[in-house]
Amino acid sequence: MPSRLGDMVHIFRYNGPLMARARFLAAMLCGISILVSSEWALACKDRIYPPSLPKAEYERFAHIYVVDVVSVVPTGPRGRYAAPFELKARVVSVFKGLLAGGTDLVARTETGVEAQARCPIELKVGRYLIFLHEESGTLIIPRYDSLYLGASDKHFARYVKDLELFSSR
Repeated sequence: MPSRLGDMVHIFRYNGPLMARARFLAAMLCGISILVSSEWALACKDRIYPPSLPKAEYERFAHIYVVDVVSVVPTGPRGRYAAPFELKARVVSVFKGLLAGGTDLVARTETGVEAQARCPIELKVGRYLIFLHEESGTLIIPRYDSLYLGASDKHFARYVKDLELFSSR
């Protein structure tokens, strides 16, 4: 009478059609797991916004506006994530910067910066709170570490109140 260990060895040596299917299924699962894990490894992360706007963020930017975005025109290839773009908007509110309410604004995303696992900014037509830098008279939107909130974002109203306090001082 064969031992149980011998029975188990015999099962693993079995080369019938059932075992061939099992090996194929195992190989497919391994291949799928490699593909899925490599997709996760290349994923970017959106910025996490604190409940209140930190004063340091206010101080870090030269221009802070609520704008109505009129158009977003890509200025480069889309690639894996959002393409760099040029933005045309109308200023609604000014918290910091030289533009006045009702002024047309043109800005572009910065170039030549590394993502460092951050998702690039991607805007559509609508109302946003945006934070900008200025280089040689051109308004620049940081591509990867930008603060921007759509009017429907849960932090939008709180950040606007915080900015009203910061800019009144």
